[in-house]
Amino acid sequence: MIDVQVGRSLGLDLPSVGVGMASHGERLSEREADRITALRPGHLRADLHLDTDEWQAALDRAADASRSTATGLELALFLGSHPEAELEALASALPLAQARIVRVLLFQDDRPVVDPGLVRLVKGALVDCAPGAPFAGGPDARLAARGRAPLSRDDLDAVVCSISAAEPAGDSALAMERSSVHGDALQAAQRLCPGVPVFVGPVTSPPGEPHSSLPGAAWTLASVASLAKADASSVTYFETTGPAGVMERDGGPRPGAVFPLYHVLADVQEWEYGQVGESRSSAPLDVAVLCAHTLDGPRVLLANLTPEPRGCTVGPLPGAQVAVRLLDGSNVDSACGEPARFRGRYAKRRTREGILKLELAPFAFVRLNV
Repeated sequence: MIDVQVGRSLGLDLPSVGVGMASHGERLSEREADRITALRPGHLRADLHLDTDEWQAALDRAADASRSTATGLELALFLGSHPEAELEALASALPLAQARIVRVLLFQDDRPVVDPGLVRLVKGALVDCAPGAPFAGGPDARLAARGRAPLSRDDLDAVVCSISAAEPAGDSALAMERSSVHGDALQAAQRLCPGVPVFVGPVTSPPGEPHSSLPGAAWTLASVASLAKADASSVTYFETTGPAGVMERDGGPRPGAVFPLYHVLADVQEWEYGQVGESRSSAPLDVAVLCAHTLDGPRVLLANLTPEPRGCTVGPLPGAQVAVRLLDGSNVDSACGEPARFRGRYAKRRTREGILKLELAPFAFVRLNV
C-alpha cells in the first residue's frame, strides 16, 4: 500500500497553466474554441519567427484564438539577424491584432542565452504594445549546471526554459520517471538568473498514442506536480488541438473530444489563486501527487503512473467525508466526449481517522475535494 501524505501550504503560488497554438496552422472551430475557453488557460503561446514570412499569419491566427477564447497571448519571439527592422514590423502589427499580451519571451537561434542588450531593445520597441507584460529571456537551462555565471536581475524580468520529452512512445516507465523530475530543469534556470520568475514551456510529452490516452494524463500530473513544487511561475503545455494538443480536431477520429490530460490542466487552472501544499508519495515513481490550498479548501490530485493497479492511502484529511472524482479506463470515453458533464460528477467517500483508502486502476487520475 502506497502512503500519500498531504499537509500545509508551502507558500508557493500554483503556476498559471497555458497551452500553445497548434502547429498544424488551422484556426479554432467554434466547438474547439468553446472547449479551450472551458479549460480556462492562463495564456495561449504563439511562436513568431520574425526573420521569416510566416510570422504575420501566425500572429493573426493566435490573435483570433485569443479573442474567441478570451485568453491573453504569450508571445515567443525568435529574432533573426536584423532585429531592429523585425521589431519595427511587429510593433506595427500588434495594435491591429487587438490581442492582450501577457508576457513576451525572447530567443535567438544562434545563442543559448539571449543578449541582455537585445532584451532592452525589445522592451523599447514593444513596451507600448504590451503594457505591464514581463519580458523573459530564453536560456539553455543546462548552462547553469555547467557552472555558467548567473545573469544580473537587471537584465531580465524573468527567464524561460523548455522541456521536451524525447523518450520513445513505448518506454512509458522512463517517460513517467523523467516527468517526475521536471522541476530539476526549472531549478537550473533559477540558478542562471536568481530571484526572478521562471516561465516554463513548451512542455511536450512523449509522442504517439500515450499523449492522447490515460498515460498522458498521468504523465502530465507528474510534470505539473514537479514544476509547481519547484516554484514555476507559469507553464505552457502542449498545443490547443491535434495530435500534440489537449483535444482532438474537429476533423479527427473523435471530433471535439478532449484528451484525458485536458482534465489535469483544467483542474490546476481552476485553482488559479491557490497555493502549493505539502505532499509526498512513498513511491513517487508509482503514484504522483499534487496538493493545493484553494479558496474553497484543500484539493488533491493523484495519478497512478504504472500499467498495474495500485492501492494507496491519502492523509491526513480534515473532515469525515471527501468528494472523489475518478478518471480511469471505465469512464475515459465519456469523460473525453462530454468533459463538462464529467467534471461535475463526484462520489462521496468516508475517511477513517483522516485517512482515505483508494484503489487506483492503471494510469488512473483522481481529484479529491477535501
